[in-house]
Amino acid sequence: MTFFKIFCPQSPQKSALTFVSLFLLVSLSSCSTAASQCKQFADVTQQYQTLRDGFEADIESAQVKASGAQNLADVKVAAAEYTSAVTTITGQLDAMLQDLGNLNITDPQLNEFKESYIITLTG
Repeated sequence: MTFFKIFCPQSPQKSALTFVSLFLLVSLSSCSTAASQCKQFADVTQQYQTLRDGFEADIESAQVKASGAQNLADVKVAAAEYTSAVTTITGQLDAMLQDLGNLNITDPQLNEFKESYIITLTG
């Protein structure tokens, strides 16, 4: 089995984000000269876990409601909840991307991590 299948059984995009986050956390120890920049970057990227957890809970709730729908009104409620979850996560990810873009990172390696993270989120 590959590393991703063992440790990251989610979708490829989630797996890539998880891998980048793990790689970043392991690499943070090498940021002694740019500790402040590392902390700022870590603070922003750690938001992903919180966003993902909230989104997954909202989607699961919508799926439960949809699977138990008894009539069209129940389906509409589930669809509205699903749509709301997608709209919310889209706005949160846009804000996170803006926060990442606003970071002033001068360390070349850390800036490369930042750019990779942005590409992964938008890709």
